[in-house]
Amino acid sequence: MLWALPTSKPATTLSPFSTSSTHSHHSHGRFLAKAASSASSLELDNGEENRTSSNTPEETGESSASAKTIPRYTKWTPQFARVDEVLKILQKTGNVEAALESWDKSLSAKNIVTVLNNINRWEKALAFFEWLKARPELYEINRYTYNVMLKILRNGRQLELSEKLVEEMTGRGIQPDNYTFSTLINCAKRCRQPEEALKWFERMKSEGIVPDEVTYNSVIDMYGRVGRVNEAVELYEKLKSVNWKLDTVTYGAIANVYARAGDYQSIIQLVQEMRDSGSSPNAVIMNTLMGTLSKAGKVNQAKKVFNEMRTSGVSPTPVTLSILVEMYTRVGAYDQAFEVYETLKTEGWKCDVAVYNSLMKACVEGGRVEQAEDILKEMKRAGCNPDHLTYRTAMNTYATKGMVDPARRMFDKVVALNGKPDTPLFTVMIRACKLAGEIEQASKIFDEMMESGCCSPDERVSGMLLSCMAMAKNDDERLAILDCLDKFNAPLHELMSAIVRKEEPRSRDEVAEMVEKFISDYPETDSRKPLCNCLIDICSSVGMKHAAHKIFAMGVAVGAYDGLQTNLPSLWRLNLRTLSMPAAECAIEAWVSSLKAAVREGDELPEDLIIETGVGRVRSGQRLNPIVGTLLKKLGAPFTENTEPAGYYCSTGAAVEAWIKARIALEENSAFSL
Repeated sequence: MLWALPTSKPATTLSPFSTSSTHSHHSHGRFLAKAASSASSLELDNGEENRTSSNTPEETGESSASAKTIPRYTKWTPQFARVDEVLKILQKTGNVEAALESWDKSLSAKNIVTVLNNINRWEKALAFFEWLKARPELYEINRYTYNVMLKILRNGRQLELSEKLVEEMTGRGIQPDNYTFSTLINCAKRCRQPEEALKWFERMKSEGIVPDEVTYNSVIDMYGRVGRVNEAVELYEKLKSVNWKLDTVTYGAIANVYARAGDYQSIIQLVQEMRDSGSSPNAVIMNTLMGTLSKAGKVNQAKKVFNEMRTSGVSPTPVTLSILVEMYTRVGAYDQAFEVYETLKTEGWKCDVAVYNSLMKACVEGGRVEQAEDILKEMKRAGCNPDHLTYRTAMNTYATKGMVDPARRMFDKVVALNGKPDTPLFTVMIRACKLAGEIEQASKIFDEMMESGCCSPDERVSGMLLSCMAMAKNDDERLAILDCLDKFNAPLHELMSAIVRKEEPRSRDEVAEMVEKFISDYPETDSRKPLCNCLIDICSSVGMKHAAHKIFAMGVAVGAYDGLQTNLPSLWRLNLRTLSMPAAECAIEAWVSSLKAAVREGDELPEDLIIETGVGRVRSGQRLNPIVGTLLKKLGAPFTENTEPAGYYCSTGAAVEAWIKARIALEENSAFSL
């Protein structure tokens, strides 16, 4: 249960450093930081140009408008000039005793805060703070100095130290306030520990301390991050019920909660609430709505939101453009993705590296090499430096087309940025060689990876090597890949030797037994499905269809193909999206067998049946959709291709039942004639 909330924002408290006006306690840190920033420039230990330090509104989560109302010191006493000397010594050496040697053995809380706010490393600030605490008879330590130290630890993402500091604070009889808890909650948020943030929020409530809007917004966001949607909504509704003045940050926080739950309807309702209350949704909230609609496959609605943004005067941000490009890429509408690109150039919208990277991803999915090269040129013309992700994506584009040399150039650019190659880079290079049909070159890339000493082969490398073996044109190429496996994966090498080595033939049952044991013993990871796909591909390529079907059946049994079939009262679906072509054939044959069993048992088929292929490519570089269409036509299956959205084959239960009955009758007649 929530404790009683105030009917308006919390009453303000008087800052001990303010001469006249009152502020919320969040103002303390900014007020002191502004005082500190008025001091002369500080010497930095990293050799950078001298600069002053300040605690900005962004750091505290408050608006810049409120920051402008905070008074500041206009004159400094001679003592503050000496503060500058202390800071110079601390920044340079971190030696507290040397820094305070010339002092008259007294520092007020205001002096301490001034020094703390201008130390550029949390380690030095903490050392200074600990030294002062050990001399309480000389140096004044109170709640405000603790809060500033907590802010410094928050900026350094030191949650454990922050928690210890609060416990020490209460142990000394110093009562934490809203700023204390808010700083600690935000520290947990920055450290990606939402449960810790909520733990401190509960303690805050138990001690009767009323949060402010900054804390409420953080807590709503934390509830969403840990999936406690109902509690986030309950807190939001409670704030509304007591007429708490909601701002765009609060609306944005609850919108993110709904987004994580995929609840676009509630975000639509939230946007309407904002408009009804006279508040205009900003680009952040509209982006959240667009992104949630996009992930739900609501392309037309997302596009409508984008058009509403433009007509209402909300300028699209780079995030907006990335969402649009990724949405169109996801559904295979590559032309529309690049229309966004052309429009942003025409309209002069701001574009960052993330937008360009989204466009590069569209090039990968759509196999558009020339456009990928144009985007790289445009980035350089626009003064937007490609990052390692840009080059990795460009490398994937070339790899998809089997363009080994251009892929290698991108490989070298990533290494130049990162300092050394990694396993994913080598994996993509092996893939480029595979799709170019250069299987022996792929084995040489593997050897280069092993010799580099900077990365080790993993499950992805195993899968890619198996994929190379599946595409090998002769025994020499298969044996070259087999030698690679021998260098790091003995169990897999043993299994593949049994399948591909003709000089040591194994019986069909023996191979099936080895397959069953290997898959059963394989760790429960996301790589089990691609592993099974590759094994099926290889068995199919060497004519071991029985082993291929055995592998597929074992994959289903161990959960590698979870989600393959979905049976609802009115809809049965077969999802082939992540399968290779041979694995998809096994899945279709197994599905047809299950349909036969259902018809024989007299079970009623649903109203609709769907086979989902997606619009992407399989490892061979081919699109699965047309290949499945050819197979269905060969089987005489009554499925028709869906075009909007693409990537589906659909049929009715009645049509499928009639087809299955005809197949059963044909099989029975054939058996009878024999």
